[in-house]
Amino acid sequence: LAVAAFFLYGLAPLVEVLEPTQKLSPFWWYLGPKPLNDGFDIMFLLMIGWILIAVAVAL
Repeated sequence: LAVAAFFLYGLAPLVEVLEPTQKLSPFWWYLGPKPLNDGFDIMFLLMIGWILIAVAVAL
């Protein structure tokens, strides 16, 4: 899964059809946004919130 996400992140800028899927890669979330310069993306904060809720419910 990690290898597929890496390839998706690497190929998305080169293949026009894959560009919308680039934000699905965890590599984009780690390397793409610049929170210190631009602030946090609201979708990133919502995603982190849902992950924390899911972990809390599972425990």
